Amino acid sequence: MTTGAVDMEAGLCHGRDMRWIVSLGLVWIAACGPEGGTRPDVPRGKVPEAMAPETRVDGKPEVKPGDPGGANTALERRLAAAGLVAVTPGPGLRVALVYATARNFTGRALYDDLPRCWLRPEAARRLADAAARLRARRPELALWVADCTRPVSVQRELWRVHPNPAHVADPTRGTSAHNHGCAVDVTLATDAGGETLELGTGIDEFAAGEKLTVTHEARLCREGTLPAAACANRRLLRAVMTEAGFGVYEGEWWHFSGCDKGRYPAVE
Repeated sequence: MTTGAVDMEAGLCHGRDMRWIVSLGLVWIAACGPEGGTRPDVPRGKVPEAMAPETRVDGKPEVKPGDPGGANTALERRLAAAGLVAVTPGPGLRVALVYATARNFTGRALYDDLPRCWLRPEAARRLADAAARLRARRPELALWVADCTRPVSVQRELWRVHPNPAHVADPTRGTSAHNHGCAVDVTLATDAGGETLELGTGIDEFAAGEKLTVTHEARLCREGTLPAAACANRRLLRAVMTEAGFGVYEGEWWHFSGCDKGRYPAVE
């Protein structure tokens, strides 16, 4: 539903007051709207129920103008103007950003003005596809998106707290795909209750060492260092993400890139 022309590929609104919503299979993506929203709380091991939108009889999420997905803060308005879109939770997809609360490795909330997941349209479409693929295989499960676009200012703080290039890109030497709206950090959860599945480690559990990696995963699974359930769940997560076109980062099982960061400017 729109009140003017929309360039879907670029994700831009041609009119400041216009809002639009787009259905991509089982997930809806929306951009541009002035009403406010709430910041999610992200308890470890459970995705908050408050992130689930209303659902119609046909099982698709009901996204109304002004619901999560609109540009509600100064930063979100800049992201929308730059062509990024906000991803709205729906069947098979939950969004709870870890850096929007203090429950992350820095110990404080870093996304005061970024309560929702924003991505380049290319990456957003692939995320919708991955959620649909997961729902087709395991309808009781959902993707839990824990991080999306990340401003460079936040990248600097992450590097200050944990200056390890295996886990955090050094902003003085380059940028992360997150800084360009191309990457997501994602795990698996139950769709009904939001309970996270066994993946061997938590997201950003840096003390786990090689257990975090895809590189050493096969050996750790053979040795039994990683539980069998974690190994199976990681394979499932990678399968739906890579089939949807995401690239894998060998250093972290949860990190996937959905577009070429070199095609887009970094978000400051």
